[in-house]
Amino acid sequence: MKSMRANSQIIAVVLVFLSAASGLAVKNSELPSALPGQSDQQSVNIANATLAAMGGEEAWNTTRYISWKFFGGRLHVWDKWTGNHRMESENGEGDQIVSLININRWDGRIYKNGSEVSNPEELATLLNSAFRSWNNDTYWMFMPYKLLDSGVTLKYLGEGPMEDDRVADILQLTFEDVGDTPDNKYEVFVAKDTGLIEQWTHWTHFDDPEPRFTNAWASWQQFGSIMLATNKGRDRDWSIHVYDTLPETVFTNPAPAFQQ
Repeated sequence: MKSMRANSQIIAVVLVFLSAASGLAVKNSELPSALPGQSDQQSVNIANATLAAMGGEEAWNTTRYISWKFFGGRLHVWDKWTGNHRMESENGEGDQIVSLININRWDGRIYKNGSEVSNPEELATLLNSAFRSWNNDTYWMFMPYKLLDSGVTLKYLGEGPMEDDRVADILQLTFEDVGDTPDNKYEVFVAKDTGLIEQWTHWTHFDDPEPRFTNAWASWQQFGSIMLATNKGRDRDWSIHVYDTLPETVFTNPAPAFQQ
């Protein structure tokens, strides 16, 4: 995969910006070293326990290929070991977009309706969109594996009921100089009976008086050696799959469309 930064000064600027701004993205095959910063020890202990309940760090690191559809829409296929990533989506004009990117190198190629995009400005815009979708969609997919990321501060808020009246340990997540939306705040509910995150609440800005939403993080299932939640609200099928092998052409050729 050739570097797009060699093609255009505009693209280079976009990718450098994205690399600096994307601290919430899962960029490689291994979980980052836990750097809890000001996180309290009880929160760190609970975060480590829920990681173990999902299969543990080794299981995560040895899982290579994952595909899913963000709320049943954008299709993602990710090679965690190389950073290669494929996204199939549709833009607002009804164009079919295939993004073949590498989230470790922050470069890639974009195809619109089967033809490679070569115009520098259009390519920069579409790459920007692809990486922003990557940041957003992977956080919705893998948030429980990222509680101890660098730049994340955890605070234990005590025990409390979830919407189904089960009791959970509640952790507050705030962020410092990471991601596209560092002012966000979350509360995640780690169910006492399962040890898994089964609900979360989101604030667009950490000091907003009311949250934007509270959603389930539920219907956990085993995929290979890891567990992932299949219900994030809105009654949509995320179509999650884990693979031991995939052909390299998945990440190099826009056609044919990926079949899960």
